[in-house]
Amino acid sequence: MYLLCLIAQILFSIVFTTEHPIFEFKNTRYWSQLAGSTFILVYGVEFFVLNHEHFGSLQIPVLIYCIAITFMGIAAVLRNLKSGSRSYFLILAGAILFIASDSLLASEKFIYPDMNLGIPVLVSYYAAIILISLGLVKAEVSGSTENN
Repeated sequence: MYLLCLIAQILFSIVFTTEHPIFEFKNTRYWSQLAGSTFILVYGVEFFVLNHEHFGSLQIPVLIYCIAITFMGIAAVLRNLKSGSRSYFLILAGAILFIASDSLLASEKFIYPDMNLGIPVLVSYYAAIILISLGLVKAEVSGSTENN
């Protein structure tokens, strides 16, 4: 299951980054994207560093997963705003919920094994998938109407 989640993170990252050239910081809007991506990077690093002793023999796989989900979050922040602001914010909210869901899941599995976070994990996970899906559909519809 964890391998499937890792594959999903990688595929989301590919979808988010193939839509536009990233790292074009020409005006204030792009600087806010830089700030958002920096926040996600700091969160991803901090989550791993502060909790790595709880991961035991799974430190390397968890590190790889942390890198993948952090990159997915950064790719969502750096998406092209020209694809439509509603699409942009739906996907960004979905990516943030995906990170929250996986953070809760890791916390339950490694840090607080006695906590039952199943419902918050599932709610945030499915909400993330729905938001990302709606955002991608919205981007596709916006893109196809602009081309006509």
